[in-house]
Order: sequence, then structure tokens, then C-alpha cells
Amino acid sequence: TRGWGDLHLKPRDAAKLGYLWLNDGVWDGKQVVSSAWVQDAVEPLSKTGAGEDDHGYGWWISGEEYIAWGRGGQSVRVVPSLNAIVVTTGAGFEYDQIAPYLVAALTKGGERLPANPAGVAQLEETVAAIGQPAQPEPTGPLPETARAISGKVYRFDPNPIGLESLSIDFDGPAQAMLHIKLQENAETRDWPVGLDGKYRLSSEGRALRGHWTDAETFAFEIFDIGQEFHQVRFTDDRIEFSSPTLGVKFEGRQQNP
Repeated sequence: TRGWGDLHLKPRDAAKLGYLWLNDGVWDGKQVVSSAWVQDAVEPLSKTGAGEDDHGYGWWISGEEYIAWGRGGQSVRVVPSLNAIVVTTGAGFEYDQIAPYLVAALTKGGERLPANPAGVAQLEETVAAIGQPAQPEPTGPLPETARAISGKVYRFDPNPIGLESLSIDFDGPAQAMLHIKLQENAETRDWPVGLDGKYRLSSEGRALRGHWTDAETFAFEIFDIGQEFHQVRFTDDRIEFSSPTLGVKFEGRQQNP
């Protein structure tokens, strides 16, 4: 059964989904989802035997709350006892890291928090900074390796991530084009890569940027929901692909060198 959290929902829409369940299927005074269905959906139909992380109709049930899990830390949590919905859309963190702060805030009841003007000012400053578009960074000349390997196709033997081939076009100092083909897919994916510190968005919704760490090694990061860090090192007609994110390292060879 596919979980609600696997769906691609905007934060506000995800919160609406949680609100609908919290209110027994009622929205704006109208019963839009059957109350019986809402209640059945959060009954533990598939049990783990541990008393938590049971599964209903697309919801994970854990104690008094039920959760829609998604990729990269996305989640919708409904806690009826606190009349609360918690939506997380970030990545690169564990929910348990922020849970103590959320629980402390939610269980305060009607108690007002003490004034914290310095904290409010810092929050407003941070939000304003985040809202500003990133400025491109100065770019220097590309290393000689970039010209030598540009457009060359490198093929890999079977590997843990199913990467069949890779090539990179370096047509200018600000942007490159990464071409990858996976063994499970006949199509080659073409992803632009920013070389000036700014992400470039692919047609698939992934954002990429990269840089040369030395004369032979190109590192790039992919931002989808979370971040992935990879690097490729070129030596003669060989390539070494490594990824601290995925914990893999393997080699390939240039096609028809």
C-alpha cells in the first residue's frame, strides 16, 4: 500500500490532509470524507508486534499519533491528544532531533512564551536572507582535464547504484551538462550543473552544482528533497566514481579512448 507521504504534496496541502484526518473528515463544516473511513484508516491493520509503527490505510500508527512518511524527511504527523498537526518538509535531519522542542512547545497549553526580541529579530533576518536569490560566484579558468574529458563517455561495470555510463560537457566556465544513463533505464538523463555556485534545475526537478576540487577531480551535488554529494576523478582513460552520501566507490573506463 502506498503511503500518503510518498505523494508529492506542498507543505500547505500536506497540512490540509492532516487537518482533514484530525477533524474526522470534516472540512469547512462539510463531511468530505466518510468518518468511518477516516477512523478505519488509522486502525493498525498491519501490525509489527512492537506496539508502534503499525500500518493502516496509508498511515503509520505509532502510539497516539499517526504519520504519513515521505522521502528525505517529509512527513505529516497527526496528534489528536494535542489537537496538533506537524508537517516537516526539510531534509538532512532526523525528526527525533527536533521532537523535544516541538513537544515542549505543544504541551505548554495556554501558557505564553516569554518575550524574546533578540530571537525574533534573528529569525526575521534569517528568513529575509533565505528569501534572497543566490548570487553567482566568480569563476576561474577550467583545468586542462575539463577540456580533455568533455563529451567523452565513460562506462562502468555493474555497480551498487546501477550507473551504466557518464559524460560531462564543459562548454563554458559557468555551466556544464552532465549526462548519465542507468542500467535499468534506456534513456540518458541530461542534467545542467552550475559551476558558479548556483544550482541549475533539470527538467526532472533536480538541482545541481559542482566544482573542480583539484586538476583531476570534479565534485558535484544533487539537490532533490535531500542532498547527494558525489565526485569523479579522471586518470588517463579511467574514471573513479565515489559518493560519501551513498557510501560507494567504483571505476569505469572511457568508451573508445
